[in-house]
Amino acid sequence: MYLLGDGCMKAVDPVIASVIIVAVAIALSIAIALWMSGLVIGVTGVEKLEIVSSYAKLYVNKTSLKQWFNATLIIDNKGTKPATIDSIIINGKPYTSYDISVNITRQLPVTVEPGGRISISVLMDTRSFHHGQMITIEIHTASGGAYPTTLTLP
Repeated sequence: MYLLGDGCMKAVDPVIASVIIVAVAIALSIAIALWMSGLVIGVTGVEKLEIVSSYAKLYVNKTSLKQWFNATLIIDNKGTKPATIDSIIINGKPYTSYDISVNITRQLPVTVEPGGRISISVLMDTRSFHHGQMITIEIHTASGGAYPTTLTLP
């Protein structure tokens, strides 16, 4: 309400009042939606593994002369929630499908805490893998994440 020059009071037009109420309701709903999305992201967390280093070496047993490749992956969890590595896939096949020609140095599943780092070595027999061969090793997590890296065997 406002005062006219003659001392009479006049109210705001109902159309303008409706527009103001709708504008305030829209602004509040946007603010609440943004606040809720922040809560959901904060509660659920983010999984983000990063393979910070990957390399392969050739090893020879001097007694038996058996040879194998050792591909080492160093993995950091840059996310906000623990990530559980449940499988390792080599060239599109789970490492367990290679029978005895592929082995890993960690028992799966393995959990990497936020800010944590682990190292996993994949041991591959030279009868199944060859010098100069490019291989793709993919780390798979329980929540469905896939983190690949490509190596050339020495």
